[in-house]
Amino acid sequence: FYSVLQRTDSIEVYPSDANFFLLRLKTQDPVQLKQYLADRHIYVRSRPDMPDFIRVTSLTKAENHHFLNALNTYVEVTQNETRKLSSTR
Repeated sequence: FYSVLQRTDSIEVYPSDANFFLLRLKTQDPVQLKQYLADRHIYVRSRPDMPDFIRVTSLTKAENHHFLNALNTYVEVTQNETRKLSSTR
């Protein structure tokens, strides 16, 4: 799970000795991502003192796969929306 997260361009992942990882979102809005994931029954944590970060728990292989699919879909959708806005200006 960690190695796949590391290969995701839009995030920076910090290693952990526990079953969770801290992710810094490089281009996405953490509040919007958190809501997007919650709408898909994926719950992550955030901290008000670290607004660009979310905490993701590593669970079962299936749940990790579900999270990664949702994250990649969100990144793709938001990047496409950003491109559309840029092209109309």
